[in-house]
Amino acid sequence: MLSYVRINGAVVANPVVPGEASASLRDVFPLQAQAAYAHVKSAAPPLNHVSSAPFAIPLEGIAKVRVLAAVGEGPGMGVKITWAGGTEQVLPASGVVLIHAPAVGDEITAISAFGQGTFRYLIAGDAA
Repeated sequence: MLSYVRINGAVVANPVVPGEASASLRDVFPLQAQAAYAHVKSAAPPLNHVSSAPFAIPLEGIAKVRVLAAVGEGPGMGVKITWAGGTEQVLPASGVVLIHAPAVGDEITAISAFGQGTFRYLIAGDAA
């Protein structure tokens, strides 16, 4: 059974005007994508892991992660991503991390997280 993942919204901004309580926001660019995936998983595990020994996110049947949406809630939160070509990347995760990688060859093959607190995430992708 396929599951749909939809990303919908916009990045908005407004100029800061001294003395003005609220200024109207304007769209900078839209955030829109929708696709069907074989597997979707979400969780919010508590973490107490250092970057040298991160918590491996169980992919549970997802061989090619196409979507990662995550929020770290705590100090020192980070996420380590391994891409299909073997390249590893570490990103801060004390805010929102959103990756949509639909192109063949751009998929994520491993994810781990570190820090102290809760790491909320959703992953979606294709089976092996």
